[in-house]
Amino acid sequence: MTPIFTCGGECGCVLGSGASGHTLSGAAATISTSVKRTGDRSVRLNPTATTAAWLSPANPSPATRHMVWRLYRRFDAHPAANLMVSTAANGSAARNLGLAYQSSDGKYYAGAATSAGASFVVGSSGITIPANDGVWHQIDVYVNASANPNTVDVKIDGQALGQLSLAVVAGDLTDQRNGNTVSASYDYYDDDWILSGTAADYPIGAGYVNHFVPTADGTHNVASSADFQRGNTAVDITNATTTAWQLVDDVPLPSGAVDEADNQRAVAPVNPTTDYVEGLFGPASGISTPTTAPRSVECLLAYHQIATQTGSMRVALNDNGTLGDVLNISAQAGVVTYRYARAHFATGPAGAWVIGGGGNGDFTDLRVRFFSADAAPDQCLDAIMLEAEFAEVAAGPRRVKPLFGNQAVNRAATF
Repeated sequence: MTPIFTCGGECGCVLGSGASGHTLSGAAATISTSVKRTGDRSVRLNPTATTAAWLSPANPSPATRHMVWRLYRRFDAHPAANLMVSTAANGSAARNLGLAYQSSDGKYYAGAATSAGASFVVGSSGITIPANDGVWHQIDVYVNASANPNTVDVKIDGQALGQLSLAVVAGDLTDQRNGNTVSASYDYYDDDWILSGTAADYPIGAGYVNHFVPTADGTHNVASSADFQRGNTAVDITNATTTAWQLVDDVPLPSGAVDEADNQRAVAPVNPTTDYVEGLFGPASGISTPTTAPRSVECLLAYHQIATQTGSMRVALNDNGTLGDVLNISAQAGVVTYRYARAHFATGPAGAWVIGGGGNGDFTDLRVRFFSADAAPDQCLDAIMLEAEFAEVAAGPRRVKPLFGNQAVNRAATF
């Protein structure tokens, strides 16, 4: 499989729109900690005569005319009118293509419409889903905009819906969004989302997303005093420090007012390319250690500077000595509020993801290194986390806890 993005809502979806991030759009798109399928969070889309969406990063690179995705959705209330509810956009044809709801028969279909909601068309057969049934339904979608006609294939809980074939021009597909672009009212919870740009990946099938944060210090390489410090406390991080990870383990990623005391701060590294603070990733609270390799890993971080002069910093995953950049900025003007960066790793920086052994691609030995080539102003790493998607295994134990009469499941079978 060749994924390009994954999210379970654990990061808080605060990265912002555009190619470098992903986001919630509209006040009716929120994070829920009370209703979720796996992990600690889901995304609730609950608009009332407005728009709401959970958006992927825009404009995949390289550009793709194929989008395949899988997410889980709890349908607490259906829309009252025809609506596209999980789509990819073909900008050349001015069409949103994907999962559609048709109000006349109350069924979900493979469908398409203009961004304004007109020219609504659906495939030959749909499916009825009971509202508020408390079930997380698995949705698999494939949009093919590589030729005229464009096609849309959808499976819900493994049942194939009738394919939509739409006579419009081929075009690159931009961000994939779960939710609506026109005014509507409904109530959905979404979780465990993964996106691919490869046709052969359809259907992605059952899986889930768990989150991982620094849980221990790695091996720091700090040359002298005042290289790195614990936020604004003037307390050095040294090669003997064992608690620097606690400064960057926030879940979700921080937002709002900057906490100047709670970060790893590069003050004046002597050797900017070789001095670093290192952390070791582990399961976040309530998540078990995986025993099978992930299919998709998203690395997300928050950072800021203490003043607006230009400066440089680098944050990279360390996979058995091979580094994979998440953030690498040079001579960039400082920003004193939180900023965010992300990078997707379909494989580890050094090779295919594996579990155990400490060699190339070992997800359980993955580390992060924070460098700064220029700490004037001071560069601050505020938080870093991983959201990793795993294939679901039918056999084995599950840890299940009831939530308001429904169930959220932390998959333990593959941990």
